[in-house]
Amino acid sequence: MNLSFLFYRVLIDPLLNGLRHSIKSQISKGSSCLDIACGTGSLVFALKDKCQSVTGIDLDEPKISEAQRIVESKGLDHLSFRVMDATNLNEFEDEQFDFVTMAMAIHQFDPELREKVLLEAVRVSKKLIVADYAYPLPASPSGWMARFIESIAGEDHSRNFKHYDKNDGMEPILKSMNLSFELAAKRGVGVFAVYVISD
Repeated sequence: MNLSFLFYRVLIDPLLNGLRHSIKSQISKGSSCLDIACGTGSLVFALKDKCQSVTGIDLDEPKISEAQRIVESKGLDHLSFRVMDATNLNEFEDEQFDFVTMAMAIHQFDPELREKVLLEAVRVSKKLIVADYAYPLPASPSGWMARFIESIAGEDHSRNFKHYDKNDGMEPILKSMNLSFELAAKRGVGVFAVYVISD
């Protein structure tokens, strides 16, 4: 098994179980879903019993390959994983998916790519669900841990998180794009926020 995949699956993914539950609660049974920046595919697998079909996309080929191997070994024919750039989803039609999800992705994108990714996500979805760090992060052990994890996540990742945090998180991004949204949930003692975007 790929070591990066194993690291995320064992150490990082369990921290986001509650967040995935909040996202799942917003998704209708029997729907189609696209998960952008799916990483190890944990959210895709969490949706396997609720959705008719789920596609996970990411640029990390080793993680995608490992997730697809699991799909094939378990015969989960309604799940699939693909290497794809989220700024260009031309392979998908407008409103092809009932739901598009992005969990803990926006803060790690370069600032100039965030709007492109969101525009494509809105285009191919009937409803978009975005979960990321809340702003402000709480002055608590959970908030401090989040900042520590982001500080060791790699130079580019850390820089992009700092930009996201310095510029007040998710809501200003959505407002600047004139997207209608509602705050659906806060999780992790106020560390994470889930937004539902309807246009």
